[in-house]
Amino acid sequence: MPERAVPRCSFRSVRRTRAFTLVELLVVVAIVGVLSTIGITLFRQHVSSGRSIEATSMIQSIAAAQERWRAESQRYLDVSASLTAYYPETTPNRTMHAWESITHADKDNWRRLNVTNPGAVQAVYTTVAGNAGTDPNQATNGFTALTLPTFGTQNEPWYLIHAKADLDGDSTFSLYLAGSLNGEVYVKNQGE
Repeated sequence: MPERAVPRCSFRSVRRTRAFTLVELLVVVAIVGVLSTIGITLFRQHVSSGRSIEATSMIQSIAAAQERWRAESQRYLDVSASLTAYYPETTPNRTMHAWESITHADKDNWRRLNVTNPGAVQAVYTTVAGNAGTDPNQATNGFTALTLPTFGTQNEPWYLIHAKADLDGDSTFSLYLAGSLNGEVYVKNQGE
């Protein structure tokens, strides 16, 4: 058999270069914009809640110190002159302050209470206490920063803890109030 010649075929590879259309680019930009807006919002909320960690942990530490004091003396220690006699500084700001104040009028009472604190604080704190048969609302007389329930005359000793912070330096204060009366923490402007 004679050999046949195989015809040569030349195949050209056809390549199409395809670009994005303007509509596709706009859709991608819109999706990225929406996702970044959601991400920034969630990040800000996370930062805000993180800023209030110091205040809530210090309130828990002060409450634990008050409970230790009551276990030994059958009453709570009235540390601060009022709910607005802040410690360790008189006004909160963005700077950190050593917990041990050497000039504050209530420093001796705070040392006696022996609040556990690992370092400096940014917020300022007060704690007042009363005996059975007294009304905590008398201790909050003039304290209008938070709307509180009417507690009434108590059958047991009680204490209130108040924290105030200006975490972002805009003179809008985060306010916290807790106590032995109902276990709730009242918060206004958390993370400010």
